Amino acid sequence: MSVNQHVSSLGRSWVVFKLLFRLLVDYWWYNLKGKFLPHQRSPRQRSLFYRQIAVRFREAAVTLGGLLVKLGQFFSTRVDLLPREFIEELAKLQDEVPAVAYPVIKAAVESDLGQPLEILFTDFEETAVASASLGQVHRATLPTGELVAVKVRRPRIEFLIASDLRSIKWFIVLLRMLTDWAKNFDLEALYDEFTQTITNELDYIKEGHNAERINASFGPDAGVVIPRVYWSHTTARVLTMEYIQGMKVTDYAALVAAEIDREAVARQLIAVYLKQILEHGFYHADPHPGNIFVLPSGHLAFVDFGMVGSVTENMKKNLGQLVRGLALRDNWMMIKAMRNLGFLRPHADMDVLAKGIELIVDNFFSRSSEGEYDYVGLAEEFREFIYSEPFQIPAKYMFLGRAAGTLYGLCIGLNPKINFVEELKPFLNYLSGDRSTKGLSGFIWEQVQDFATASVGLPRLWQRVLHKLENGDVRVKVSRGSLTQAIENHSRALDRLSLSIIFAAFLIVSILLYLHQLMDEAKLAFGITGLVGLFLLRAGRRARRWRAPHSMLEDLTRDR
Repeated sequence: MSVNQHVSSLGRSWVVFKLLFRLLVDYWWYNLKGKFLPHQRSPRQRSLFYRQIAVRFREAAVTLGGLLVKLGQFFSTRVDLLPREFIEELAKLQDEVPAVAYPVIKAAVESDLGQPLEILFTDFEETAVASASLGQVHRATLPTGELVAVKVRRPRIEFLIASDLRSIKWFIVLLRMLTDWAKNFDLEALYDEFTQTITNELDYIKEGHNAERINASFGPDAGVVIPRVYWSHTTARVLTMEYIQGMKVTDYAALVAAEIDREAVARQLIAVYLKQILEHGFYHADPHPGNIFVLPSGHLAFVDFGMVGSVTENMKKNLGQLVRGLALRDNWMMIKAMRNLGFLRPHADMDVLAKGIELIVDNFFSRSSEGEYDYVGLAEEFREFIYSEPFQIPAKYMFLGRAAGTLYGLCIGLNPKINFVEELKPFLNYLSGDRSTKGLSGFIWEQVQDFATASVGLPRLWQRVLHKLENGDVRVKVSRGSLTQAIENHSRALDRLSLSIIFAAFLIVSILLYLHQLMDEAKLAFGITGLVGLFLLRAGRRARRWRAPHSMLEDLTRDR
């Protein structure tokens, strides 16, 4: 990298970091105002605030390009993390990326394939048919007559990605320092996996092999169409595949005009993804509307195989157990699967967790039985539940969660009254047994394994308990009203009081400096004030969470 490029890279990194930091400060300021102006925390004001900062991020992402668009697309499906206003605004990033000028694309294709464009293709459309954050697609015709889609990597995209990844890494460090919710997610591992995924997406040879692997998994009679790769016209920067002529899965008017049953399409989508994840162990991880088409025959066609995911045998077993537990309304089966998948922290209270899951599942099934399918409300309850309980989301499941979230949105759009549980039932027979032992024998063997594991651990557990009793090391958990808890609460209150005094002092100094036209000193003082305020807000959140259980589980905690 040249000196000029290095300076430009640092400049872009600072711009991106400043954007993300500004969003964090705005969120902090909104919460701070809400403490003194309660009307600012009303649902209407909150919705307006979320919409404003979501629009700001979306517009900046489109202007700056690079990884910000990919980041926005990733979070546009995370209904478990972000408010509805964010989801709606970020979803617009799917089709809002400006295309690179044709002369630049022409030069890139000729450079990579080593021949003039007129020799490589008998026709090459100058206007892109699709434009994404990392590349864009042009329709063309091969000399042999086949209609193809030529995907070309954006020039200098590697430079932009390296710069943006650096900014995101800085921002993750800041989130760890100043927020509590970041502790629910392995952000560093997610960053590493996101980086690896983006690196893989930049290699179009890998993408071609991904397409062929998924095609081989389904076979010719699965009702799924995967475009053919033309390797003679493919490099790491240019990918040439069969052109798919179909209807976008979200083009409902076209589906109706073609007399295609939208409900059947939704059911087929669910079946195709369950088969990929639970049987094949290799899946298309980016099922947004621009990547899925419905053919006139009713078959599904997939494009863009840059983002794929793998599922190990152990993951398949436990994901299957989670799905089966939901369909059978077996809360303890779901908890066991969550624990095996690494979703629960070591200190999770299983009894309270089971009751919380029971509340959500019962609420969902009761609505379904009455013909009410409030999946948005269910997602809100689930997000609230994740925040209130000791959940953690391992990075290796984040992209699976993204795919599931996107698929969920597509299916709801196709059929708002779809019953997901009913669609899961055909897979229960497959999920009911281990791949090596079938039916009842597999179930019995699983129970024997669980019993044996527990039994082997009992002698050692009793030995540890007796040893602690002899040494007087047994500690008894006391209620929140105990003296120990009162002392801890008092200590936290003193810490918050100290921070409040420091915050007020710096705020007064900042105002005085500003009034005396000492702008540089005032900016520095305001910056320190903001930093102290962030720590004060964090301490207040911790205190609220310590004083009382989450409202949804409050009655459950009292019963115990």
